[in-house]
Amino acid sequence: MHLFPEQYWVVCAKLFSFSKVKLLFTEHNTNNRRLKNRFFKIFDKYIYRFYDKIICISYGVLNIIKCHTSLPRSSFEIIENGINLNSFQQAKPISKKELGFQKSDVSDVFIIQVAGFRPQKDQQTLIKSLIFLPANVKLLLVGEGVLKQACETFVGELGLQERVSFLGIRTDVPQLLKTADILVLSSHYEGLS
Repeated sequence: MHLFPEQYWVVCAKLFSFSKVKLLFTEHNTNNRRLKNRFFKIFDKYIYRFYDKIICISYGVLNIIKCHTSLPRSSFEIIENGINLNSFQQAKPISKKELGFQKSDVSDVFIIQVAGFRPQKDQQTLIKSLIFLPANVKLLLVGEGVLKQACETFVGELGLQERVSFLGIRTDVPQLLKTADILVLSSHYEGLS
């Protein structure tokens, strides 16, 4: 399991079905709303004990979840978020004309954020920052999600349609990162940024 509330539903299904299946849960963040809620803290201590292992992506995540659940260290494993660095180091930039802007100039500066459109990732702050930057600064937003339409509307409200390109889900992220001048992660919190 990876997300709440499926984390709870799967444990309930295991209990009601008397299943012997082993359960793993992955933790990616150092913060969530359940950590601050007394009810969930008690409930989480109960639910987490049904997982054979809790996989954390960093020591920081492990320490917070271990403290939250009071489970022994043996309940946890760390598998750090890994990427093949060679695919990024050897990537070739793509033509800036392929980035979705009708008007493009050699003096353009491209900022990119690769993230799902959800509250944690806070694309709206990044979009709003463009009003304080020179007109040749343009923003590339890679990803999909529930807040994408709201971000597109926000871009329209600010009159930034000529400076923001929504690229959707892409398989050429290493090339896009090589093409951009600045990479930004405008998030409220990250497990391992």
